[in-house]
Amino acid sequence: MALANGKITAPVSVDDLKSLFGEGSGDLATLCTSPKINVWAKYKPTVFPSPFPDDWYKAKDGNYGIYITVENGKNNWKDLVAEYSKANNGYGTLYNKPTGGASSPFRLGDFRGYFHNANPEVKDYLSTNVFIRESDTNQILTEHNIVSADGLQISYFDFAAFKDKYFGYIITDKSKSTLMYITTASSVGTFVVPLPKNALQVGDYLAFPMFCSFNYSSDHTLHQMTCYAIPNLAGGKQLSIISQSQAVASNFAQITAEQKLGRIIVTLKMKDNATTVKNVAVYCVYQTDPS
Repeated sequence: MALANGKITAPVSVDDLKSLFGEGSGDLATLCTSPKINVWAKYKPTVFPSPFPDDWYKAKDGNYGIYITVENGKNNWKDLVAEYSKANNGYGTLYNKPTGGASSPFRLGDFRGYFHNANPEVKDYLSTNVFIRESDTNQILTEHNIVSADGLQISYFDFAAFKDKYFGYIITDKSKSTLMYITTASSVGTFVVPLPKNALQVGDYLAFPMFCSFNYSSDHTLHQMTCYAIPNLAGGKQLSIISQSQAVASNFAQITAEQKLGRIIVTLKMKDNATTVKNVAVYCVYQTDPS
């Protein structure tokens, strides 16, 4: 076997697999069920009732060895939120490994093309989590790992349950009371979700990622839907909505005013990493009649 940059090429060697996975045994069953197998690799051992299949990597059910089915779908947003408190976000045993025997044989050749450094299509979200309420350019971004059709990693859209679904979020308040639903406008490989202008009041919220059957890109009120938790993402990450004035004020390390010798002296000290602030106006508000 040749192993370069985490990728295995034929011929596959038992000894090299033992070394790669840190297994003490070269038993085929041990290697094909190793907990060190990267489930997001496209080519890996799967349940397939044939000794020498050409498309073993798709598995018998066409789901690439990942145990995600339509039964994992939820029709209630509260049920979706609850999935994120379970193992693998409700998917239990995510990797459907072979078990041996004629219906699910162990095959050394299943490791042809195995990529040990594979990543899920979306690794994280909300790298920027503070948004200005009045802005019309707010977007919830993801750490997106682009997966090509002939690549070494699995796309979410390879799963039958996720096909034709829209990636998005259920947004709740801190007590997990639902507020709004947002998704991409397309169900084909996009993960950037716009956050509508003035849709949320100033405050802190929680985001729960999902694949959803309904397109919430322009209509954010509840509709009949089937939604799925994302198995590798954390649910309930915090985002904050601030006002435009708060956004401007956040550029200053100090804003003070003092009266000295009959004059009011205002001190504005910018933060080192502040954005450019232009057209600063200072207003004086009198607590008593100045006359």
